[in-house]
Amino acid sequence: MLKEWFFPPIEDAQEAMKIAHFGVWPALLVAILTVFFAMTGIAAWEWLWSLTGASVFVLIALGIHLMSRAAALAGLFFLVFMQMNIWLIGQPGNMLVFAVLFILFINSVRGTFAYHQFVKRGTAKQ
Repeated sequence: MLKEWFFPPIEDAQEAMKIAHFGVWPALLVAILTVFFAMTGIAAWEWLWSLTGASVFVLIALGIHLMSRAAALAGLFFLVFMQMNIWLIGQPGNMLVFAVLFILFINSVRGTFAYHQFVKRGTAKQ
């Protein structure tokens, strides 16, 4: 029961799209928070890296919205990469926020791959 709440079943292309889009808002949230932390001086990142990271996450959000498997994987990869960097520079990261974002990006990957399987079988509207 708890597994279905964290990882909802994907039974058709419409549900695959809905679940894939779980990663759009978190990607935009990460972009906004990256810029916010850089502007307020909370983070030790340089401006160039912050704007680059925020831009990457905006592109990832757009890619996930367009059902790109590569964008979903990139979102997951960059989320983990950014969290590792936060830990390595000695800043405490909020594990609960990271866990929620991680689950949302995992579902985004699941949804995009499932959607393309439905398309390949011819059971999805494109």
